[in-house]
Amino acid sequence: MGRYFTDEEGRFCYRDGGEPVLQERRLPPTPHRRVMTFSALWALGPAALESCEALLLPDEFIKLVEAVSGHSVDRQTLQFYSSPRGRLIPPPNYRFRHRSHYLHPEHTYVTAVVLHLRRRYFFPVSLAREVVRAVSPKHYDLILRDALNAEEIRLLASSGTPRITPEALMSRRILRPLWAPEAVDKGGLSGALGGLGILGGVKNFCGRARGRRRIKGNNRAPGRSQKEKTRHG
Repeated sequence: MGRYFTDEEGRFCYRDGGEPVLQERRLPPTPHRRVMTFSALWALGPAALESCEALLLPDEFIKLVEAVSGHSVDRQTLQFYSSPRGRLIPPPNYRFRHRSHYLHPEHTYVTAVVLHLRRRYFFPVSLAREVVRAVSPKHYDLILRDALNAEEIRLLASSGTPRITPEALMSRRILRPLWAPEAVDKGGLSGALGGLGILGGVKNFCGRARGRRRIKGNNRAPGRSQKEKTRHG
């Protein structure tokens, strides 16, 4: 049987008779965390929920993940997610007579994202694993709030080096209507810019610039210009 262990840097690894397999996620030590229930955590409110650090028993952790993700999950699914076959989330901590405890927020949001990818977009396990490896935890809320569609999430997981950031994908989504074929058919880029109110500002700026040049030319001293002097010798 294989077993979990931690390397010199505190990272979770798994050994199954051969070379150790790095879990690629590091969980912090938990000497000062207290065991809390779902109701106690949820009563703190959304802002305090993200910053609070706690330990939860499996049944309480399932309630919390279901509330954050909006999808149901059972203990068997959680065990598969943390198993060497799944490798989607870190394994739970074992404390107090070898009872398993899940860490909040380290386990909570990555499990919620995996559930969302599996239940809403029907991502396979391998693709969901690549997504949680590629996306920073600070961007998990973009996936949970459906700010990124399935195509953009796949692009985040499959991008090379340097990786595409979620901010770049959001900017591309905003600028895409400017170059859409329907926008070009209805008046080209000027029509698309005009619909966003950009073209009017450009026209006003150019008009003011022409007016300043005209006033400057009218204030010039009378006499032939240098071009006319050159032409007539």
